[in-house]
Amino acid sequence: MSPIAILIFVILAQTGDDPGIQEFDAKQSSLFLEFYKKEISQYEILVGDKDKLELRKDPVFRFASPIDSNFNGTLFVWTRNGRAEVISSIWAMPQKTSRDKRRIVHEFQSLATSPIKAERSGVAAWSPAEAGIDPQPVPSAPKPAATAELRLIQIRALAREFSATEIVGEKSDELRMLPQPIYRYESETKDQPDGAVFAFLNEFDPEVFLIIEERSTPNGMAWHFAFARFCRLPIVARHKDTEVWTCAMNNTMTNLQSTHYCNFAAALADWHLPTAPEAEEQKR
Repeated sequence: MSPIAILIFVILAQTGDDPGIQEFDAKQSSLFLEFYKKEISQYEILVGDKDKLELRKDPVFRFASPIDSNFNGTLFVWTRNGRAEVISSIWAMPQKTSRDKRRIVHEFQSLATSPIKAERSGVAAWSPAEAGIDPQPVPSAPKPAATAELRLIQIRALAREFSATEIVGEKSDELRMLPQPIYRYESETKDQPDGAVFAFLNEFDPEVFLIIEERSTPNGMAWHFAFARFCRLPIVARHKDTEVWTCAMNNTMTNLQSTHYCNFAAALADWHLPTAPEAEEQKR
């Protein structure tokens, strides 16, 4: 996602935390959200050949630039049995030729450990053949606790042990992790593995995600971690002082087989969002 967007609207249903939301015009925001939900609903995503993912109805993130609120968007989560398998974003980029026109961008990142297939209105739209993440044991992590409440405390504590840096030319920018997960796994049964997704931000713009989750091992369940990019730039991630994950410049983000994929003309190059009065008139 573009670093121009520097204000994040965070919707954290599980925690209710509010890190300081500064909303732009409510009617304008509502119009954008209605459009974004319509756009994302056109997709169907499968893990493998038959496991259809469930789209979480409401976005887990909303963001907008305080410089120009026409630059704004959302983050959605796709799940299987409560686990986050895909993070996607629909966002709008103002056109230089007119403030009333936008370029709509559709962005996807696989969090699955197997191939993904996506269609948009019945047409092939995204098909990464590789797994989106490679979970690894969290060094020196405790055994997962017996209750969901205690596991969340563990998850947050483990997440704080990680850091991430974005490489911008000759400069390294330390990314800031939100203290609360943007998504907590919604287990349908008490026996399903627990986990959560955290966002690392640059100027309040999500650049990389950290997944902390339970996974089965020969010695029982254990906490694992994985990183997933959401930007084009190189990222270096560390656990305490040890480098544990890196990604290079993403020059394939417009390739349908990339695990991190961007369609920069997903809803026409120019799109006019009606003003609130116009929208009301269209409903009559």
